Amino acid sequence: AAPGTLGVLLGTSLMTPTGVVAQPLQIAPAATPRPVPANPAPIPVAAPTAAPAPAPATAPAAPAASVTVSAPVPPTAPASPAPRVRSGWQIQIGAFPEERQARDRLDAARSRLSSLLGRADPYTEATVRGSTTLFRARFAGLDEDGAKRACALLKKSEIACMAFKN
Repeated sequence: AAPGTLGVLLGTSLMTPTGVVAQPLQIAPAATPRPVPANPAPIPVAAPTAAPAPAPATAPAAPAASVTVSAPVPPTAPASPAPRVRSGWQIQIGAFPEERQARDRLDAARSRLSSLLGRADPYTEATVRGSTTLFRARFAGLDEDGAKRACALLKKSEIACMAFKN
């Protein structure tokens, strides 16, 4: 077929097993055009239930043609933004069934330790455990010493805390 024309590969059908019409193939030109012989030999087509006949051992291999399948793309939901990468040490100060509770815990911890957590990056992170969604309350962007000191002081204020390196 000429470049840019639509066609169907020999031995294929436009009908899928479920009865849906498949999209036609877009045939792109080969890397180097080959001359077409004046009297091309007919191409044998095997019966649908029979296995294809093996090629003769003496037949030269034909260069592979470039075939591009062109099908419509189904509409999708807008991609959610990629999770933000947070560096350094982090602390987690709880996991709550509602995001508002996690944010309130972040505010309470920051007000108690503004000197240590004033420049830290507070955030919540949803996680699913079975059928339950929990919202983790975390601070990021700390160094190891700052994370461990913040956890020790928060624990004295009866706020659970866990320090970890991202």
